Amino acid sequence: MKKTYYFGSKSRITKQLDLKNARKINLINVFFISSADRIIYVKAWSILIVFFLIFKKRPVIIQIADGLITESNCSKEINSKPHLLYQRIYGDHLLINQSVSSIPSFIDEKFVATNVEYQLEEKIVGFNELVLVFGNDPFVEKDEIKIKKEIQTILKKLPTFVNIAASSPSNYIKNIINEISPEINISKKFRLSDYPNEDILFVSTPSTVGHDLLLQNRNVLSLGSYDCHTMKYLFNDSEKIEFSNGVLKAKVKKLASKTLIKYDMDSIVKNNCKTSFFDLISTLSFRRLASDLKSLIS
Repeated sequence: MKKTYYFGSKSRITKQLDLKNARKINLINVFFISSADRIIYVKAWSILIVFFLIFKKRPVIIQIADGLITESNCSKEINSKPHLLYQRIYGDHLLINQSVSSIPSFIDEKFVATNVEYQLEEKIVGFNELVLVFGNDPFVEKDEIKIKKEIQTILKKLPTFVNIAASSPSNYIKNIINEISPEINISKKFRLSDYPNEDILFVSTPSTVGHDLLLQNRNVLSLGSYDCHTMKYLFNDSEKIEFSNGVLKAKVKKLASKTLIKYDMDSIVKNNCKTSFFDLISTLSFRRLASDLKSLIS
């Protein structure tokens, strides 16, 4: 009987898949996983998974990308060795939570499935409140000076009647915003319930939060300084904000349609995912090894 194992954070996997009766991989059962079983994992990089893939007799392996995959994040230095993140899929399938059309071109779509597909259309919307949304890595190694200038340009466009707020887990970002405009209220954690009004415009860095807002058909722009294919596909940038004749508006991309797709993991079969000991060595790093060991013992 096929057993399902998971590796990595269970709560991150269950956002996309039902893990009923699944077993967590640990230091003991890892030696008893057979070729008839299945592994679902949520790590961006995993030495353990690469090790499994070396052998012909191995379980089916499904990788979960629980956050938004962006070109800017995949290509930053920490994610580009030995190759760009997701440039090779270490497994038989990669399950994502965004339109397949939005993923970077270097990812092989043949082995990618999604829980959701959508079409976008441009609309002009009015707004009376603006919220700057910063992800966990708001700069993704892009030009910080350009990004700071863009934030300043946005704020200069806004008339005095506009309420401005920001959300960032980073104290560094908080200090930058305080320097630009000390009166802006900055929350540490983004909660959509704090922003119930529909006349709010969100301006987001590359982040899962920004994409989640798009899926809920809220009004979202991105910072144009990133020059990121994914963000340009999903959002217009802040240049689309306009204030004229006393009216504040923005041209945003909204959902024209959205289709939820049920992922059938039982239909996934092993592909010819050629992996060698060289791949194991090339992906090896102390950080990745430590992350795997922590997952095995926790």
